[in-house]
Amino acid sequence: KTGTEVWSKQIAPPLQQISQQLTAHSSTVYVSTVDFETKQPQDGTGKGTIHALDERTGNDLWTFDTIKDGNLWGNPLINSGGGAWYPPAIDTATGTTYWGTNNAAPWPGIKGYPNGSSRPAPNLYTESEIALDRSGNLLWYNQPKPFDLFDADFQISPILTTATIGGSSRKIVIGAGKGGYVIAFDRATGSQIWKTPVGVHQNDGLTAIPVGQTVTVLPGIFGGVETPMASANGVVYVPVANLQTNFTDTGYTLPNPSTGTGELDAIDVNTGRILWASKLDSEDFGSVVVAGDLVFTSTFNGKVLAFNRTSGKQVWSWQAPGGINGFLAAAGDRLLVPVGLGATPMLVSLKLGAAGTIASATATVTPTLSSSCTPSTTSLCISTSNQGNGLSFNADQLSAAAGAHVTLTYTNDSAIPHDWHLFDGADASAASIASTGIKAGPNDVESVSFAVPSTPGRYFFRCDVHPTLMTGFLVVR
Repeated sequence: KTGTEVWSKQIAPPLQQISQQLTAHSSTVYVSTVDFETKQPQDGTGKGTIHALDERTGNDLWTFDTIKDGNLWGNPLINSGGGAWYPPAIDTATGTTYWGTNNAAPWPGIKGYPNGSSRPAPNLYTESEIALDRSGNLLWYNQPKPFDLFDADFQISPILTTATIGGSSRKIVIGAGKGGYVIAFDRATGSQIWKTPVGVHQNDGLTAIPVGQTVTVLPGIFGGVETPMASANGVVYVPVANLQTNFTDTGYTLPNPSTGTGELDAIDVNTGRILWASKLDSEDFGSVVVAGDLVFTSTFNGKVLAFNRTSGKQVWSWQAPGGINGFLAAAGDRLLVPVGLGATPMLVSLKLGAAGTIASATATVTPTLSSSCTPSTTSLCISTSNQGNGLSFNADQLSAAAGAHVTLTYTNDSAIPHDWHLFDGADASAASIASTGIKAGPNDVESVSFAVPSTPGRYFFRCDVHPTLMTGFLVVR
């Protein structure tokens, strides 16, 4: 009623984080931690834990360690993983919760431990569907992929429904994830009923990459089923992202999300058969919403689309003033659209019969120059523009002389918060050298001065807010 804080609890140790929406049911709040999987070395705490909290006090009613036996497969100073990115499905009659879990790490491997050799299979209970009773005891698990090199979380919130299997009604749970498979399990036993691949698959079944080779894998690290599905009248609707990633036995190249495609698939819950698939010209990170006889979704390049639920025919579209990687929501005659990837992030409400406009959707956006930084032997310059989606640096490589004292100026003309962070090595596991503050633009200028490493080489930098999208290297010569 007043917004006054009732309780606050820290449940995550240093190498765990919380990245999901909370779920409340029957006086219990459900939440899971996940690991910081790119951090090296680990300290043994980098494992996801599911918590059931007392709604009144925030105290743990029970916890469940998603790493079997808690020992991180024998190498706790290197390995991490588990936990859940999305909320559970809850059987309100029994109190059973169903969870899809995160991948194991490191992936695909690190120096000295290529091809995930630090964590021999099976990496239980990662990339699994698990069922916990109302007291947090494990009822069953099913691990579709016991060993994975390619970040193929089985993370999507499960769907509880009823199917007709062999002529009999059967309660099932449907899960999916970045590996690009939708799988139905028996709700009571966890046995697999059907398994359906969605999207493009290439080399994703490999269990090792030859030394010195680079392999293209689909789905990649931003591919497969990234966002929640929806179900209605015996059909599950699945948003799919087709985006490749190139892997070696110890590393990978970050893909460019603007180069991928997507699709929306409709699957029969009784058989797992794909009823129809609509191809999209950009990745589907927008989840799925069913309303009446329509199913809505959106794409990374900002298209909001409506399809006939039965035929899969597209019947309507709207171009948002920016890209979309958040979830749509429908209420009454309104569709709410989060437009987060543009010069001006916004929440848009679309209404049946409305005739409003968004000025920024048609306005001509011109770059602003907030600083007059000029590159030199002592000055480095990097920026983010107010054009495009605002999720990139204007350069992925800078250069400086070994041992020089320099000042880097970072100009952020987007409305999205960013920083620039340089590390003393080839990735973010190395020690920090220098960073700017995290600030949103437009017209924000941040500077930091530091000594360039004395050893020639390539030194990793990134935006800490968008660590997989905004990266590059300082080349020290």
